[in-house]
Amino acid sequence: MSLIGLPPNYRFRVLNTTGVTMSVVSLTMTRSLFNSAGEVVYEATAQSVSLASSMANNSAVYVGAAFSNTSSIYLGLDGVLTADHSGTASGTLALCLAVSPDNSKWSDDNDIALSNHAIIAQVYFSTTTTKSVPIEL
Repeated sequence: MSLIGLPPNYRFRVLNTTGVTMSVVSLTMTRSLFNSAGEVVYEATAQSVSLASSMANNSAVYVGAAFSNTSSIYLGLDGVLTADHSGTASGTLALCLAVSPDNSKWSDDNDIALSNHAIIAQVYFSTTTTKSVPIEL
């Protein structure tokens, strides 16, 4: 869990440099916050976020749905990034976090290649078809 807190508005972007089409890219996450007693409380139900049902090979970027963090004020999230493909992949699938103070101007608006983004998770492929990596923010 992060002690800094999640941004007011955020979304996920994915960069596929594996050389093959990903058939599924998903994120399962549970966000956390402090309750009025100062205890860490996790969401009752994990959220499953489909980032792509088919992502083209080599530098295909997908923008996920935006999340608002202005009412519950979640501090962090624990999750698992999962990616699946058929064929032989060799390369990386990177998950980045894009932020916005007002849900209209995003940190990734003019950065298609994600060159200025913080990568929060990476999945390295050589021959395996399905891989998962944990995420903690």
